[in-house]
Amino acid sequence: MITKFKMYEYIDVDEPKIGDYVVCNTHYGQTDLSKWLNHNVGKIINFYARPGHFNVYYENIPYDLNVYFLSRFNKGGYKEMSRGEILHWSKDKEDLYASIDSNKYNL
Repeated sequence: MITKFKMYEYIDVDEPKIGDYVVCNTHYGQTDLSKWLNHNVGKIINFYARPGHFNVYYENIPYDLNVYFLSRFNKGGYKEMSRGEILHWSKDKEDLYASIDSNKYNL
């Protein structure tokens, strides 16, 4: 079997892609939301209208934080995140859970 490599092909590994799993943090003063986002994994479902912004989907959102995920444009579970708010991303969800656990226990 012959394998061909494209030397001119550019692979951008510095930016998250649609379908990647992410751990985020918000820049706003909502400490409960920040803690919850730091300990949960979301999935990028599409790019937002502004450059460098993504729609991130979350499951199992606590009832008291649900207000941050609802708007007239979406039905819940989605939050707009900028590139600066995304702390870690990976194609594999388990890699991010390992990262969350290591941060939780200061490893």
